[in-house]
This record gives sequence, C-alpha cells and structure tokens, in this order.
Amino acid sequence: MKIKVNKKEITKFIVECFGIMLGTFIMAFGYTLFLTPHNIVPGGFMGLSQIIYHLFEKIGFVLIPVSVLYIILNAIIY
Repeated sequence: MKIKVNKKEITKFIVECFGIMLGTFIMAFGYTLFLTPHNIVPGGFMGLSQIIYHLFEKIGFVLIPVSVLYIILNAIIY
C-alpha cells in the first residue's frame, strides 16, 4: 500500500511545525524574562509549577527548576 504525499502537504506540515516551535519559543522567552523575575504567576500548570518552585525556594530546596516541575506535572496528566 503506497501513501501519496505531495509537496504542498509537506510544505504545509513544515510551516505548521515551524509556527508551533516559534510560538513556544516566544512563550518561553516571555515567561523567563518577564513573568518569573517579577513573580507574576499565570494560571494552569505553569503557575502551579512556579508556586511549587517558590515554596521549595523558601525552605531552601532549589534543586528542581520551574521547567522540570512543569514537565513533571504534565507527565502525570499524560
């Protein structure tokens, strides 16, 4: 069984993947440079990760960064 894929579909797929990666980069850039330094907590797992990080920071346990906590919380859902 052969699957036919034309160049237009491949180009569309590559452009969509690039858009997703660009959007993710912009979100991470804004989160790292704006929200985290100013202690602004967004909603969702990102905010929960930041709250957990700051609670751990208060007790002197700063081994797990916010990004790793975010991945752990999402992995539990998956």
